[in-house]
Amino acid sequence: MGVDRKSRPTWDSPAHASSFDHRDVIRAWCDAHPQGASLDTIEHLTAQTINQQPDVVTLRSERWSTKDLLACEQSILDAATAGIGRGIATTPASTINAAIAQHATATAEQQAVARSLTSDGDALSVLIAPAGAGKGFTLGIANRAWADAGITVLGATIAARAAAELSIGAGVNSMTITRLLGQLDDGKVLPRGGVLVID
Repeated sequence: MGVDRKSRPTWDSPAHASSFDHRDVIRAWCDAHPQGASLDTIEHLTAQTINQQPDVVTLRSERWSTKDLLACEQSILDAATAGIGRGIATTPASTINAAIAQHATATAEQQAVARSLTSDGDALSVLIAPAGAGKGFTLGIANRAWADAGITVLGATIAARAAAELSIGAGVNSMTITRLLGQLDDGKVLPRGGVLVID
């Protein structure tokens, strides 16, 4: 029994994960057969996908990825590494100090993060924090400093609601990623030397 190319699953899972496990493969094949398939068929296709597809790569026990996904990840990592310390979207110390002064309730950690975002000059910065930690508030401080330094800041999110929250919480003019990509396809150009916040 061969893989049915017409119903072959994709690995764009709801979580957009770059790797998958046995359950993910079963789910993908079930989704690829909306009219139903026997358990034997699904199990056979799952085993064939994991063990016989040349583009599937074993990461560790019971976890796989594909050559394309790994290459994409590596290109992102390479671009991020090449962009370290490039002097992009930096603000003078006096500007970030003034922005922090306008946000008197900022914690020491939030101040430090805002300073880092606006002074490191990295092409890519990643802000990770649990819900409720004040990421929007911190971005608001950085946004104030960037704006005062004449740096354009745009935001893009997966959902429209998140775009509205980013606009309100951090003061960043935001839209959905889909809308932004549509504008770029229509010829819009991102501002040179600006900041793009992706949530």
